[in-house]
Amino acid sequence: MSIWSRTMKVTTSRTTNAALCVTRCPHHGSRLRQISCGPRRPYWTNYVDVGDSMPSSTRSIADAFRTTLDLFDAGLDLMRQNLRRSHPAASDEQIQMLLQQWLLERPGAESGDCPGRAIDLSARFA
Repeated sequence: MSIWSRTMKVTTSRTTNAALCVTRCPHHGSRLRQISCGPRRPYWTNYVDVGDSMPSSTRSIADAFRTTLDLFDAGLDLMRQNLRRSHPAASDEQIQMLLQQWLLERPGAESGDCPGRAIDLSARFA
């Protein structure tokens, strides 16, 4: 018995003329698999939208970038709320200034979020 189960119907891509099938694995979640190639008539499903004119890899990169920007905005909103709690008497301009200082200093991640050697950005991008 396979751990893969078909949970969604076959969808065809206009850009690649390939039939794709979405499968669900309990360990890895949903995945797209190509099950055949050849000319097919494209159509839409409720689950996977690969019938768009934009290639799916470009669309997935764009979606990931939009998600990244949305998460960054959410982080700014959370920090703004945190600063308002910490400084209840501060005006909106002061909160914005504190938020900008926080973005520049990045307490706890002064050298960046990734492991590795620190580099002097002022010398590199001057």
